[in-house]
This record gives sequence, C-alpha cells and structure tokens, in this order.
Amino acid sequence: MKYDPILENLEKLPSVLYKYRVFDEQGYTFKMINNGEVFFSSARNFNDPFENYFIPQTKMAVLEGKELFNYIKLKTRQIFPDANDSERKKLESIAHKRAMMHKKNPSIIGEELHHKQFDTFGILSLAKECTSLPMWAYYSNNHQGVCVGFKTEVIGEHQIALHKEKRELLVLHDVEYEEKVPSVIIDTPLDGDESMENLEQTEKIHYTKSTQWKHENEIRLIKWHGADEAYSFGASAIAEVIIGLRASDEDKSKLIEEINKLESKPSIKQAIKSQDEYGLVFEQVDL
Repeated sequence: MKYDPILENLEKLPSVLYKYRVFDEQGYTFKMINNGEVFFSSARNFNDPFENYFIPQTKMAVLEGKELFNYIKLKTRQIFPDANDSERKKLESIAHKRAMMHKKNPSIIGEELHHKQFDTFGILSLAKECTSLPMWAYYSNNHQGVCVGFKTEVIGEHQIALHKEKRELLVLHDVEYEEKVPSVIIDTPLDGDESMENLEQTEKIHYTKSTQWKHENEIRLIKWHGADEAYSFGASAIAEVIIGLRASDEDKSKLIEEINKLESKPSIKQAIKSQDEYGLVFEQVDL
C-alpha cells in the first residue's frame, strides 16, 4: 500500500516505524538518535542484486521498417521540440541505433535505465515492528546494536514540507513481495499524457522484491532526487531507542550519555529474552 500523503493514512500505520542499526565507528547511529538524521541510499548499495530490477517494454522493440522510422520521428519531435532539422536527423539516427540494440539485446537498455533509477531515487528501509529476531541478527550486528523508532506523524509532516518547499516527493510504501520481475513500459506517450497505470508501473520497481525477502516485512520511505543523501527529521522524530540484548556495556553507557544531552529525550528500552517463547521483551531503562 502507498501512503501518500502519510498524514492522511496515520490510522493505517503504526505510530512508530523502526530502523535496525549497529553501533558504528563513524557515529552515524548517534547522529540518527541525536537529530533524526537518516541516509536515503541508492538501491545500488543494497544487499539484494535485484533491487530496482525490471523488464523494459518499448514499441521500438516490435515496430519494423517504415513504422519504426515514423515512430522515431514523432518521438524525436515530442522530446526535442526546439531541435533544428540537422539536430533532429542526428537524434533520429541515434534513436534508430538504440532501437536496433534493444531488439538484439534488451538487457543493455535495461541496465542504462536501472542506473538512472539508482542515481535518482533514495530509499530508507524501515520496519513496522522491533521484535524480528532475523532483523536484529541481520542489521543490528547479531543483536549487539540498537533499533531506533521514528514517529510516523513527524515523517508525514516532513513529507508535506518537502513537497511545498522543494516540489520533492517523499513516499512511504509497503514493499510488495512477488515471484516475477515487474515489466515497465518505458515509452512516453505521443500525446504527452502518461497514464496512471504507466506511472504506477514505474514507481513499482522501487518497492518490489522477491518473495524470498518476505520475512523482512519492509516498509520503504522513497525520496525522489535524493539518492545517497543524508536528511534530518530532527531530534523530536525519535520516539524510542531499543538496545540489543547483546549490546556491550560500553555501547550502552555511551548511548545513555548521548541521550542525556538531548532536550527531547526518547524512551530507552533494553531487549531481553522472553522466558517462555522464542522472542524478545523490552524493559524500560531509567536515565
């Protein structure tokens, strides 16, 4: 499900969304806790090689001869309306070569588009709950790190502010887990009126993953034109910090010391083993 704008969908969402983290030497986790700073990573940095993977579909792959030539002419005029005749001929020649390339090996054009997506969209991976044993193991250094809780409402406030001030989009979306790679129509309509279906297909590549990742139950915050950029939601965005059950005394002490410096102090909890099931329970930590 897409939550855009987020504030209109608060009743459908947990009040807190979580980020599993390690105690890193660079201090990024403390920056997150101190001022709500996060990193919208390009999907090229993720551990799944199929991130943003899709099958491009284009009319140029099926048109032949005069039909292909006329289509390329129309597309060139649409995309480059100010080009002169000489420039158009060069552009048409390039487009024809690319069409032939796509017919021969569609993966070449696909790779170019994948990298364009990597350079445009930043992704923050979040979780709806803080009790997942695999997530603690994968992303919190085998339970030695922390789980940082963000207030969903504050994220929504920033979403609206970004849209008003910079015309940027910040979209929260459940990850959809599927067996097959999505197909996306990459042609811009000749009338310039792109259908909602085409736009949704394009957006889908950022939140579709293999069913083999379903256990992560991920929810993604996607920032347009924000790949590999840090962004701060502010200290007030942090609702709670949960310390992993294997965190060292040194890391715990440093964490408490840092939080005690804050004016707006989040709740601190310690994860411990449940006494009667395979699970975690959380005890409040007094400052």
